[in-house]
Amino acid sequence: MPYYTQFGVTQSLVYVSAAELAVFRTPPAPPITAADFNPIAALPLRFAPQGYM
Repeated sequence: MPYYTQFGVTQSLVYVSAAELAVFRTPPAPPITAADFNPIAALPLRFAPQGYM
C-alpha cells in the first residue's frame, strides 16, 4: 500500500500512460469453443470407473 509521506524515502510514484502500459499487458487468451474439445477422447485412467479395463 502506498503511503504518501514515504514518497522519496521508501516509495516512489511513477506515472505510466495507457499506451506505455499496453506494451506490458499480455494479449487476451482466445475464447474456448466447442472445436477445442474432442468428444471421443479417452479419459485419463484415474477417472475411469471401477472395474474398467
